[in-house]
Amino acid sequence: MAIPENVLVMLKETLKNSLEAKKDFQIESIKLFRKQEDKIDIKLNNLLDMRLEQSITKNVYDNKALALRTEKHNLRKKIENHDRADEEFSITLNYLLDLASRSHNIFKSSGIDTKRKIINLVFSNLTLDNKKLEFSLQKPFDVLVNLPKRSGWLGNLDSNQD
Repeated sequence: MAIPENVLVMLKETLKNSLEAKKDFQIESIKLFRKQEDKIDIKLNNLLDMRLEQSITKNVYDNKALALRTEKHNLRKKIENHDRADEEFSITLNYLLDLASRSHNIFKSSGIDTKRKIINLVFSNLTLDNKKLEFSLQKPFDVLVNLPKRSGWLGNLDSNQD
């Protein structure tokens, strides 16, 4: 498994551009969630006013207020999940690309325990059949191993070169 340096650089640049576009989308989504939170706050205030004016019963107020607070809590969780998942994904993918690009050197220079961990990370279903090693690759390593055969991955890499 190897990722040529020029392909690694292009993959990371493509990843960076994609994540920036995704981040713009997430910023807009978070703005929408916050607007929804503001609307819920207005509804809660209006609901309280109605209760203070005794135009609704305590039971109706309690049920509706609970539903609105639950909705607001769910919106906050969505915002937190958007932020955390995006950052973790970016870090993990960059780490994976770096690891895959240096896997041969890391494997060669490692001790037995580290080699075992790398093998377990990359392969599944290792079997020996009449002196022939058979295996399946874990995702996403199955894609990375075949990367040199997939020239269409990044489009025309040399289209901007002279």
